[in-house]
Amino acid sequence: MNRQIIPVLAMIFSVYTFAQEHTNSIYNLKSRFQDQEGQERTLSELRGSPVVMAMVFTKCKSSCSLTMQDLKAIEKGLPPKTREQVRFAVFSFDSKNDTPKALKEFAQKEHVDLKRWTFFHGSPSDIRQLAALLGIRFKKIENSDQYQHSNVISILDTRGVKIYQQIGVRHDPAKSIETLQKIDAV
Repeated sequence: MNRQIIPVLAMIFSVYTFAQEHTNSIYNLKSRFQDQEGQERTLSELRGSPVVMAMVFTKCKSSCSLTMQDLKAIEKGLPPKTREQVRFAVFSFDSKNDTPKALKEFAQKEHVDLKRWTFFHGSPSDIRQLAALLGIRFKKIENSDQYQHSNVISILDTRGVKIYQQIGVRHDPAKSIETLQKIDAV
């Protein structure tokens, strides 16, 4: 192969890879969310850290508590150095009831460290967009404050690219922990 072509091909591959990674980044979503403190935030603010992301709602009478247990099992299983760098982002399906105050009370009830954990709510359309990007389906049950929903924990790399999903509840956290330990920034 011509020696002049190799650097050009390398550059094209590099640009393609960069564009592909950034196209797949969940941080491209321009939606704004409120955290448990009432601060308006964008997903791109999570950039730079590995992120463990899930969707729940605080009035859930079934699987959301199991998802929270699974998230905490992942956190507990991380080596201290990795645990310090990983962020946990939990988004509510319930835009109407899960206000910042409700999310803060939920976080306190769950006994999580708000230095690493953030709870979010957003408009119904923003929550639907996020759920679609994560491959999560949900639907409000008529005449109820409950939702039918997928139970998915997503692992994002430092650029916001989804690299692993733990589907269902009560799973061994080993694969999620292993995935987080392999992320470059950790």
